[in-house]
Amino acid sequence: IPISIGIAPSKTLCKVANYFAKKYASFQGICILDRPEKWLPLLEHMPVGELWGIGRNYGKLLKAKGVETVQDFMGLPSGWVHAQMKVIDRK
Repeated sequence: IPISIGIAPSKTLCKVANYFAKKYASFQGICILDRPEKWLPLLEHMPVGELWGIGRNYGKLLKAKGVETVQDFMGLPSGWVHAQMKVIDRK
């Protein structure tokens, strides 16, 4: 049974790491994203629709705005994200 492992400092980044561990053979099933220097370059290659919490409808909304990758999404103004998307602030 094939498995993949993603390790990172947050739940969302763990899911990003797992995405790359599954999708890219070069990771050999294990992706450790323990520093920003490791995860930031990968985000420009991850489709925004694959990001945890972005469903089909938000994916369509973001693509209509020209947002294709997670890196594009990170560049959006937080005010726009809060106004257009359901955002839960956890402190």
